Amino acid sequence: MSLVEQVKKETAELLTKRSEDASLRELAEFYREKQREGVVLSGTYDLPPIDTIGRTAFRSK
Repeated sequence: MSLVEQVKKETAELLTKRSEDASLRELAEFYREKQREGVVLSGTYDLPPIDTIGRTAFRSK
């Protein structure tokens, strides 16, 4: 079994276990209800994107 297949299998098993948990279902329903009411807001951050190439470090020298 490849690594990808193992990850997919483990993820599916975890999701199955989580879906059976009553407290998590209640929490998810509470969250959806608050979203419908407009109480839940998504956060926005004005941070610059991650510099993966090193341009910022190069320019700072």
